[in-house]
Order: sequence, then structure tokens, then C-alpha cells
Amino acid sequence: MNGNFIIFLILIFLSLLESTNLNASVKKLMWLASSALVIFVLGLGYKVGLDWVSYQDNYYYNNDSEGFEPLYNLLSRLFASLNINFWFFAIFIKSVNVILLLSIFKRYTKLPILTVTIFLALTYPYINDVLRQIVASIILLSSFLLFKKMPSILSIILSTGFHTSSLMLLLGKFNVFKLSSKKFTILIILSSIGFGSLLMGLLSSGLFTTLNIMAISKLQMYSEDSNIANIYSSIVRLSIYALALYFQTRVSNVKSGINDWIYRATLLMLIIELLTMSIPIISQRVRLYLLPFVCIALTNGIATLPKGTKLILIGYVLSYCILFLYLFTHGVFGAFYQIDMNILIQLLRGFPPNNWESAAYSFWKYR
Repeated sequence: MNGNFIIFLILIFLSLLESTNLNASVKKLMWLASSALVIFVLGLGYKVGLDWVSYQDNYYYNNDSEGFEPLYNLLSRLFASLNINFWFFAIFIKSVNVILLLSIFKRYTKLPILTVTIFLALTYPYINDVLRQIVASIILLSSFLLFKKMPSILSIILSTGFHTSSLMLLLGKFNVFKLSSKKFTILIILSSIGFGSLLMGLLSSGLFTTLNIMAISKLQMYSEDSNIANIYSSIVRLSIYALALYFQTRVSNVKSGINDWIYRATLLMLIIELLTMSIPIISQRVRLYLLPFVCIALTNGIATLPKGTKLILIGYVLSYCILFLYLFTHGVFGAFYQIDMNILIQLLRGFPPNNWESAAYSFWKYR
């Protein structure tokens, strides 16, 4: 069994214990243990995943064949000019991001272990080696921690210098994303379902390929990876997002900057997921920025429920997380996400020879 999946099961166990009436000292120790496991898995990954070879080439050889954003290139050139090893650079970025996430979860959730466990499960395939997005996430999370409200337009624009996907957060600035009447919120969601279905139909028809519209033809290419199995996963995931949104509408102090952003982020995540069911790569890109706040809304809502209902919902969400992560870590990509792909383990072993780099290059060459 994949070692990282075993760590996830440990987090599941700690999440369930957290929801019981343990004393504060025990829960604090459990939180410290959980934080250490998450830092180990997400922060200290070494040659884990597939994208890292492109980032390494960019770092050492100024190879920008991937068209990386200018501020990321500037940052990597700066570190490289100081003769800093690429993996120090990468692990530093990933660890800072994880520490910021843990700080937010600890400060703003009633069930922080459950929150970080759900977040890890739903982002694990996308958060390990996308360094540009992780830097963009650091900017956005730091802005939230400093100002306790939605990231400003300036911080969003700054983050796009590292990854353009963060530009989508500007949508959250529109007034329609303020807490409105339930009827208006339902109308927005139904409209998103309609537009998402229309886009799915247009992409599947091949119309855009016929018209040779370059930008949309690229979306068609992304959509080709979708299949019927993803629809079932999407339905469950959407139900989790919708539940989080429902809980957030019940928060009494919704006018605070914190609760306002949690609501906006949750609604925006739900809408983007609905609009891009046929192009899942888009919603995957923005999960790093929005999903932390969806998880906060979800777990804070669960924490207020009666014991029986609480356990049922925790079981529902964690069952999906277990299945989602199991299928990923034991599927085609599982070989690229092993527990020994970790800087601490490799340091203790003396960095023995491996084929991880050649395997990653071969994947991109023959995919």
C-alpha cells in the first residue's frame, strides 16, 4: 500500500478522535502530530510528482520552454544566482505554504485536523510540485492572514505574476458574490449548471475544433481527459461544496471580512466547479486558492451539528476523500507519489541512486 495513503489514514483516525470530547491538551498534541505529518507529506516532498523536472530545468538552465510567468522566473533566477540548490528552493516554498495553511486552519476552524485532512485529500494530486501556483497561494494566504478579509486586487494581480490562474479570484470581487438572498444564490448556481452543461455539449460536439478557435480549441484538448467516472466524483464533490456554502450562509456574523471571504470563496469554488465539469483542469488549478476556505466553512458547520448528524456527515466526506486518494495513489500516477520521495528519508539513506528523474522525463516524452 502507498505510504502516503497510510499517513492519510492516520490523519483520518486523528480527525475522528478530534470530534470527540477529549481534553484540550490531548487535542493540542494531536494537532501538532497532524501538522508534522502534513509538513512531511506536502512540504518535504523530493522529486515527487511529474512537473518538477520542468521547474528544475527552468531553474538551472534558464529553460523557459513552458512559458512560466515573469515573476516566478525572476524569483527562480534570484535563488539560482545565489548558488542555492533547486530542492532547497522548492522545499522552502512548499513548506512556507503548508505552514500558512496550518496557521489559518488552526486559527479559524473548530476542527482543524479534519479541515487539513479534507484539504490534503482533495488537493494532493495538484499541490506537490506546481511551484508557481504555490508561490501565488503564499501571496493570497498571507494577504488573508494580514488583513483578515478577501485578498485585495493588488495582491491578486501580484499573484498572477507567478500563476495566471489566480486572476480568477477577481470574480469574487463582484457584488453578486456577497451574501444575498437564498433565492438569488440558488439562481446563480442553477445558471452555472446551465452554462456548464452548454459548454460540455459544445466541447463534446467538436464545434470549436471545426471553427479553429485557438483559445477554445485548447479547452477542447483539456476536456478530452474527462470521462463518465469523473462525473460521479464531481457530483459528490459538488455536494460537499454546496453543504459548505449552506453552512456558511448560517454564520451569524457574516458581515465580518473573514466570514465574507469564506462565503465568497465557497460560492466561487462551487460555481467554477459547475462551469468547468468538462474541463476539470481549470477547477483543479483554483482549488489551491479557494479550497482552504471551503474546508473551513464545511468543518465549522459540521462542528455545530448534533453528535449523530455530525458523525454521519464526517463519515460521508471522509469516505469520499479515502476513495479519491486511494484511487489516485494506487493508480497510474501512484509510482510518482511514493513516501520515500521525501527529503528527510533520502537524507537518512544518503541519497541512493534512483530512476525518478528519468521516469518523469519519459512520462512527458511518451504521454
